[in-house]
Amino acid sequence: MQPTRERWGRSWLGEAGSHPDTSSRCALGADLSFDIYEGQITALLGHSGTGKTTLMNILCGLCPPTDGFVSVYGHKVSEIDEMLEVRQIAGVCPQADIHFDILTVEENLSIFAAIKGIPQNDLIQEVQKVLLDLEMQPIRDNQAKKLSGGQKRRLSVGVAVLGNPKVLLLDEPTAGMDPCSRHIVWNLLRNRKANRVTVFSTHFMDEADILADRKAVISQGMLKCLGSSLFLKSKWGIGYRLSMHIDAYCNTEATTSLIRQHIPAASLIQENDEQLVYTLPLKDMDKFAGLFSDLDTHSHLGVIAYGVSMTTLEDVYLKLEVEAEIDQADYSVFHSQQAQEEMDTKSLDDMEQSLLMLSEAKAPATGSSALWRKQVATIAKVHFLSLKRENKCVRVMLLLFLIFLVVQILLFFIHHIIKNAVAAIRLSPDLYLLKPGESYHKYRSRLLLQNSTETELSDIVRSLGRMNILWELFNDSDYVSVAPHSAALNVFALESRQNYVFNIIFNRTMVHSLPVLMNIVSNLLLGSLNVTESIQIWSNPLIQDLPDTIFRLEIYFEAVLLGIIITGMPPYFAMDNAENHKIKAYTQLKIAGLYPSAYWTGQAVVDLPLFFFILILMIGSLFAFHYGVYFYVGKFLAVLDFFSPNGYTGVLA
Repeated sequence: MQPTRERWGRSWLGEAGSHPDTSSRCALGADLSFDIYEGQITALLGHSGTGKTTLMNILCGLCPPTDGFVSVYGHKVSEIDEMLEVRQIAGVCPQADIHFDILTVEENLSIFAAIKGIPQNDLIQEVQKVLLDLEMQPIRDNQAKKLSGGQKRRLSVGVAVLGNPKVLLLDEPTAGMDPCSRHIVWNLLRNRKANRVTVFSTHFMDEADILADRKAVISQGMLKCLGSSLFLKSKWGIGYRLSMHIDAYCNTEATTSLIRQHIPAASLIQENDEQLVYTLPLKDMDKFAGLFSDLDTHSHLGVIAYGVSMTTLEDVYLKLEVEAEIDQADYSVFHSQQAQEEMDTKSLDDMEQSLLMLSEAKAPATGSSALWRKQVATIAKVHFLSLKRENKCVRVMLLLFLIFLVVQILLFFIHHIIKNAVAAIRLSPDLYLLKPGESYHKYRSRLLLQNSTETELSDIVRSLGRMNILWELFNDSDYVSVAPHSAALNVFALESRQNYVFNIIFNRTMVHSLPVLMNIVSNLLLGSLNVTESIQIWSNPLIQDLPDTIFRLEIYFEAVLLGIIITGMPPYFAMDNAENHKIKAYTQLKIAGLYPSAYWTGQAVVDLPLFFFILILMIGSLFAFHYGVYFYVGKFLAVLDFFSPNGYTGVLA
């Protein structure tokens, strides 16, 4: 009879909920109903596939029951509001190790402690206490991905016990641990079992026998028995085992007869050349002394040595499994068709919808706003550390920016090459004529000045000096004799001798020599009128609109390229979130009490500034490379907005 204790919850499951994954779908049997008490450690026993993990998922609210209910301290886990209350007092260690690989052991514990709402003043102390209890101080600064399997399991247990939760749900907490680590976890659970509920599943019968106050054996989705080790061994055990080491001349019949004289219900269960094994009922334990005395006196029977052992918990478990297989075979004969029809009526979509409703909590209440802000800061810290230490995503985004930058540089140089090729040329005199003080140039020469006026050309000479033209007086008519020269002026005087007539002699190999000479004559005429300004001329190519056309095409190409690159960046931001879902870290965070809105807000706090920083760099580089050029900002943003429905560029719309 079990001692009366405060009951923490009643688990009644009718056709209990299936696991969302159809490949591991396991239905718990009808009328699975039992109580778990505070101050006790309860072990769930059963072979793989019996529904232990499904039951644990139902208890922590991850998998809603399709029928029945589970209550924890009066809170039904199938109700969203009440499930949030349960998660605040529960610590869960799932079957798989869930942690952030890039964080250290201490950082992982600190992150989950912050998510659970442990005050900042107590957080460091609580983390240090868990490290001490699990003897993890030597590996506190090791990244989780570098831990061994047993060390990762201890870290998962440490996450579950953070904050001294009232309810501990541990799914195979010591799987993969060495004996020393298992004893560390056992001591932790023993020391913390007072005033709290501890439920764990295991495949190790010795662990359940030593650690658990009560054992619940589940087989074929049904609860087969529940009680202490002594109770289970008394009710379902096979009694004691009498093992005898015999010699080759042992009389088996005489030995069996002697044993049954004292214990009529004894039975021989194993016989070979070296050993005999009998089962002895528990109720005949008072007759053991007489039996042992007779065995000692009858040495002629060939018994060399003998010993008695108590029924183990493993014997009870194996016996229950055999009975369960027989019951299941009988049940399947009469109810296989009915069970299949009932299973088909449970739609997987309905199950996933129920799970979604349970996982999505409503917005935090006013009293929880501080916790919500703390969770946002914690998730932002985790995401930042992930980007910093596993910087593959950042490197890819910077590579995209560098690609955009290199394309801009190439287009910038191409644009200027084309622009210079078709740019207007200033037709100044020094294009073909020497300046005063210059003696020789391969492509320039002096201006030949021929005086045909019978007077001095002092005014013309002064004007040529103001134009920085080196001239040479020429009085012959044979210009070929003084070749090569770029140009010559033959000055005639009109009959009034107040005006001049200029004959221009130019070198046809010099493309622009004629307009240059025409400009010189024009400026000489202005000088004669005492005009201080001068005329300047340029030669413009026939394709004057080509640079503007190329520039517009360049701008639109860069805008399209920017849109393509920007829309390709969000998947790299989502890689960290996808990894969290892959390792089920998001689920573990929700079990720890994380608000879904806090998770996404924390991610956005890091992602959005980084995204807009790179976006501003790209747009800024556009303005930098096109500074001083007519920039169609409106058209550029219109092209950029074309890509805005995808990814974060939607904010530009």
